[in-house]
Amino acid sequence: MSIAALFGFLIASVLLGVLALLGRRLPVAGGSAVGPSWLDVGLALAGGVAMAALGAWVLGPYSLEGGVVTGADFQEYCASVASLRGDAAHHYAMRSRVPGLVPGLLAGPLGIVDGLALASLLGTGLMGASLYAWGWALHGRLAGLCAVVLGLALPALALAPRVLSFYPLITGMLVCAVACATVAMRLRTPSALLVGGGGVALALLADGIGLIWALPCLVLVVAAALRAPRGRWPLRMAVVLLPVVVSWGVGRWAYAPTHPLETQLSIMVRTNSAHGPSTRPEKPSSGYRWGWSNPVAVPATLWRVWRSSHEAGAALQHGQGVSQARAQHVSPWLPLVFAALAPAVLALRRRRWRLAALLLACLPFAAMLQRAASMETNLRFLLLSLPFVPLLLGLALAWALEGPVGSRSGSGETRPWARALRPGVAIALLTMLLFGPALTPLSPRWAGHTPFQAVNDAATAVGYARSGQQRPNPELEACTQALQNDAQRLPAESRLYGDLRHHEQP
Repeated sequence: MSIAALFGFLIASVLLGVLALLGRRLPVAGGSAVGPSWLDVGLALAGGVAMAALGAWVLGPYSLEGGVVTGADFQEYCASVASLRGDAAHHYAMRSRVPGLVPGLLAGPLGIVDGLALASLLGTGLMGASLYAWGWALHGRLAGLCAVVLGLALPALALAPRVLSFYPLITGMLVCAVACATVAMRLRTPSALLVGGGGVALALLADGIGLIWALPCLVLVVAAALRAPRGRWPLRMAVVLLPVVVSWGVGRWAYAPTHPLETQLSIMVRTNSAHGPSTRPEKPSSGYRWGWSNPVAVPATLWRVWRSSHEAGAALQHGQGVSQARAQHVSPWLPLVFAALAPAVLALRRRRWRLAALLLACLPFAAMLQRAASMETNLRFLLLSLPFVPLLLGLALAWALEGPVGSRSGSGETRPWARALRPGVAIALLTMLLFGPALTPLSPRWAGHTPFQAVNDAATAVGYARSGQQRPNPELEACTQALQNDAQRLPAESRLYGDLRHHEQP
């Protein structure tokens, strides 16, 4: 184990200890609409930092083979970060500029590579904190904590901090969006509605495909706003829609006037099949781009996307590459999903609105998982697909230990020592399954898991910028020039992960 991995392991151990100690204060599940306390804020932050640290330096390396980091289309993201840093004019038209703001700010003092790496680390932390908030809003603190720890069981999510692209941050923003909408559904206060509307805006600005997450979130927040006397509806709806309207104006800056959502999905399909069905709109100026296109046309966009995705999935799902990747990275988790679904529903059966919020918020993740399993079973789509799996598992565990939301078992009848013992036992058991002798399929360290193959575009680009050999895509000279500028003032290795060309087996 390298010094960086040892340091990460020590940090993760301390954070898990903090989670276990704080978890001893957890009450059983309740149905009150009391807002989160400072303890919840601390648990969310600790869970986010733990997920990022464990993924980066302890569990993530077990899920990657052939490189220290991975990242397809690295030069495109590199050039986009350089443009946000002020070194170039090129921006990756397929992606929103909003997720690029974080690596763009970090790239000044840290360089392009470490700027992207630290942004992915922060995106993973945001995902962990949002998983806690999502579980808390649906059931309680124990469900949130279990969701965070179980998020590290999925190799794709554990590997997120080592992905040099915008996808970890995009994923964190989308999970944060559904968590905000679910919190708004639970609390229904004006401040919670503002948070929920902010979640919708976040999904719309995260990426073009964020529309699929934004619409269910908007339904949840609007439903929460309307659960009040009619006289209060106008003000509550204004609170919900204010962040959405602001995001529309930001969308003009965030998205390029070209490459609408339909074109992006068409390119993705053609990457896998030269003769696959096309989702391109009939006119270059048509299609969905938040801030540019007419929102009234969103239903037509969804219909085109669904129809073309269905046709493309039927054409591509039997391909050898897709079938093999599906068997390695998707099929092993499906039994857990189906096994956790019924307990998760039982956990919320006494709170119908929360149950509706769970099902509606999980829909976009499930739809993306179906697309990943049928067309593109790669790390990028699995990152967008899998965050609902640890949430379901966390709800199932919380139901087993605490019962359904609103249950009286344990409210005044359960002894205090039992209430304190349950979360500690649950966290200790999950920790053993993840970090024990690696004899359980729940751990990314299990030998039966197939690691992802690293895409070494970053090592190639950095190597050329420093030596002039192995020239990458010459069309993206902005990336090469930015890396050469970094080479004059920064060390050759990543300060987070070391030499990008060297891969040390865990």
